[in-house]
Amino acid sequence: MQTVLGSALEFREHNARVYGLELPMFDAWTSSRSMTSLVYTLFTTTAEKVDSAGRQIQSTEEPHSQLPELAGILFACFQERLDYLELYVLLLDFKGIEADIIHSASDSDPSLERERVEVAENFALRRPEILETLRRCPLCYQFPSD
Repeated sequence: MQTVLGSALEFREHNARVYGLELPMFDAWTSSRSMTSLVYTLFTTTAEKVDSAGRQIQSTEEPHSQLPELAGILFACFQERLDYLELYVLLLDFKGIEADIIHSASDSDPSLERERVEVAENFALRRPEILETLRRCPLCYQFPSD
């Protein structure tokens, strides 16, 4: 899963100009609530496995080597969702040219601001926890010698 998510995020970043993609993506699957929750669960499960295994696992083996990549993907999921929600809420507040485009959304989905606040709070809560998990895992950043 992390390869699929990582590839999707890299593709968007790398090819945005080529294909005329405007970031943030509109309600991207890579940053949906369920996907972010799934990646967070995968990160915490992997961290628990690392903690229980201790130093018995070599740094190049699973799951130590997965934690930094999972953390990066999780941060990207959170940030992508926040970027989308902040832009969308801004557009909903802007009642100018875009009013026709977003008229139905502003009438039917007032919960976007609430979701934006929830995602921002959740990210603010999870970020230090994730960084602390990485800090406690010195094997995550040791590279094998040639």
